[in-house]
Amino acid sequence: MRVRLPKRKTWVGTFLFTMLALVLWIPVQRVFDVAAVQNAVQRDWEISFGYPLRTGADKPEWLPATVDDRAYDFLFEHFERKSPGEGGRSAQRENRNVIYWERFRVLFREPIREIHVYDFEAFRGDLGAALARFPHLRRVTVFTMEESPAESEWTLLCTRLRTLPELEEIEIGGYWLTDAAIAPLAGHPQLRSITIPYARLTVGSAPTFASMPRLSKLHFDEQVEEEDASLLHENQAAMSAALPAVRIDFPPAKKEAGE
Repeated sequence: MRVRLPKRKTWVGTFLFTMLALVLWIPVQRVFDVAAVQNAVQRDWEISFGYPLRTGADKPEWLPATVDDRAYDFLFEHFERKSPGEGGRSAQRENRNVIYWERFRVLFREPIREIHVYDFEAFRGDLGAALARFPHLRRVTVFTMEESPAESEWTLLCTRLRTLPELEEIEIGGYWLTDAAIAPLAGHPQLRSITIPYARLTVGSAPTFASMPRLSKLHFDEQVEEEDASLLHENQAAMSAALPAVRIDFPPAKKEAGE
């Protein structure tokens, strides 16, 4: 019995449709990935994908400026002017136009190599798992001055960051970021630069940093103001001795009252 093959035109059409679906699926999937990161934190609009937020976010290269402007205007009209005023909505309901504008823009972005999350209030889920949806990340920022998240949540985040094989630079800081919380980062093969803008680290964190074979820069800013939870001046020599190949920038010594 002979099997009848489909007509050539049918086969070609099916092939082209499949290829088009695959091409479109990649940016659409990226939208869901971006949404997962945004949904993982409370106060979710100060997040950048693919560019450093503090340098000023530009539109994707392949997105025409007129289309970008019209998308913003449409989203502003739809969300901002129809939402309750300040005080009548939670942090997770503010600036919805910014949230969806970023999701629209990511359709036109190149593969995302960096994500920066600033000034959030708390984790709303597993942020690390959301970041892991971007396996080619090279730079990550997760920073807040709030007393939340808890130490266990920072530990989980660092555990997830350890699984990102191409990660080279991180900026991570929070009230309960401790020696134990960053310990899961030990042995990361690619990390070269770590910035700690706010934490309660001690010289006890030195073994974690020493286990990173490519680490060359370690920068500390402000530390939590507790005597047993800061890199005091007398501990800095011990930290430097434990990391001889790493350039370390310690937080400036604070002047005593009356000086």
